[in-house]
Amino acid sequence: MSRSLRKVKQYLETPLVFVPAMLKKPSILYLTMLEESMGNILGQQDASGKKEQAIYYLSKKFTDYEQRYLALE
Repeated sequence: MSRSLRKVKQYLETPLVFVPAMLKKPSILYLTMLEESMGNILGQQDASGKKEQAIYYLSKKFTDYEQRYLALE
């Protein structure tokens, strides 16, 4: 198995580590919308300010009915 494939496998097998939100620090929200699904991650910079840490994440696969909604809804 190649080195890069081993790194990907290790990353996927390692669970995400969540940190509690720090109320006085700004939050970062990443949102991805596709025709069939959506996902988001809420995070903040760590104490060093060089790395982002996840606070919460959410993903949803849309039903056939939901996929027919307009993107503006």
